[in-house]
Amino acid sequence: FHDQVPVPNVGIADTTETRRTYSGQYLTVPFGITIKSRPIRNFYICGDAGIYNSLLLKSFNKDSYLLGDELWSREKKASTETAILKEAGFIGLGFEYSIRPKTRCGFYVNYVNTFTNYFKNKGLAPNNLTGENQKAKFGYLEFVLNINFF
Repeated sequence: FHDQVPVPNVGIADTTETRRTYSGQYLTVPFGITIKSRPIRNFYICGDAGIYNSLLLKSFNKDSYLLGDELWSREKKASTETAILKEAGFIGLGFEYSIRPKTRCGFYVNYVNTFTNYFKNKGLAPNNLTGENQKAKFGYLEFVLNINFF
């Protein structure tokens, strides 16, 4: 988006292209199912799928912009534009190793796709240029290491 940028020791620069980066920390409770093969020398080939239910703990945004040949950025600040709840589905493949009869460790690669908008709805996170609500949904790979005791 375009923004007027306060530059230290210069004043306010004319409108310049600004890039806003968001980051958030969530507490996530997964619900899912894991399917395992028969053991092959204490190894299991596995597949998993399920739902992530996430609650926002902290959210920040940071603006960066190019003035001449220099890249400037503003301090990171708390964001009020981020939705409190995030729902996502996941599916993945991996393997587990049986250390003892009731102890296993594993590694999975999951693909995660969010169902909910990252931003708050109904005008609470408008786009600076168009005034329309911002929308963002994510698809990403995650690497999961686990140890199970049962």
